[in-house]
Amino acid sequence: MNKIDDQLHQVSELIRRVSELITPDSPMIDYNYELSWLMKQDNRNTLFEKNPFCMIPLKIGRLVPFFPICSRSAVANPRMIDFSLKLANRLQGNERICQESLQEAIKKLEDLKSKYSKKI
Repeated sequence: MNKIDDQLHQVSELIRRVSELITPDSPMIDYNYELSWLMKQDNRNTLFEKNPFCMIPLKIGRLVPFFPICSRSAVANPRMIDFSLKLANRLQGNERICQESLQEAIKKLEDLKSKYSKKI
């Protein structure tokens, strides 16, 4: 089973790389579309229910799926990870947010950023 997981991970990584080649960093239209899509609570909840690995939760009174790391198609997207990391850094020091939970989320996001910034 582990071999299948490795192969699926390689395929998803190849899909991500091809997607980056087809739409390089310059088109902000797609990026803005992804963010506007995530602003709708129903879309966030649906994405989280179908693919819980696509959101990193944050404790704001209760555990809330907060930081997106995937695109609409449930594929890890380095631009979404970068956006979530910037958002997490801006939330540091906010009294309403559990800082321990935020630090865990930042650590996960930094790990994901270093993982997806590497070439295949």
